[in-house]
Amino acid sequence: EVDYLKAYDYAAEVFGAACAHDRNVRICIEYKKNDPMARCIFGTAGETAAFCLLTGAENLGATLDIGHALYADERPAQSAALLARARRLFYVHLNDNDGRWDWDMLPGAFHLWEFVEMFYTLRKLRYDNDWYAFDVYPKELNTEENYAAAMSLTRKLEAITNRIDPATMEALLAERNSAKTIPYLYSLL
Repeated sequence: EVDYLKAYDYAAEVFGAACAHDRNVRICIEYKKNDPMARCIFGTAGETAAFCLLTGAENLGATLDIGHALYADERPAQSAALLARARRLFYVHLNDNDGRWDWDMLPGAFHLWEFVEMFYTLRKLRYDNDWYAFDVYPKELNTEENYAAAMSLTRKLEAITNRIDPATMEALLAERNSAKTIPYLYSLL
């Protein structure tokens, strides 16, 4: 249905020109597996990181939308680590879904532990002082109330993450024994 070589060439030309216009402005690709009508050309963190690196534009990076990562069957923390290693983690959108569609739900609605792991990983990557955005859609709800809930839940998820002792967690990660790691995490609630 599409000539992939030309699609990547056109995308590289357009993004390259936009990035060259002002190298001090970061441009983000918000990858997504698919939208209502078709699969997107940048569907995963890996595809996006590879494309950004191929363009050679240092100011071309990715928006890690947690809901999009979950919908693409990614682990958000792993996606953050990959994008950071490629020096392309530019922005993070907080939202959640059930993994079957990009519902733009409140953070932690379905994936509490994935959010804790992601916040922990972002701290390790030193992203914790950077910006987050809420990509939540209130649809039939009061917008102000929905965004207040998003902020409150995010602060709660951060508070749980702050209870993690880094030395303990790093030792548990090295041991890779879920019989010890999961009970430790539950002790933080």
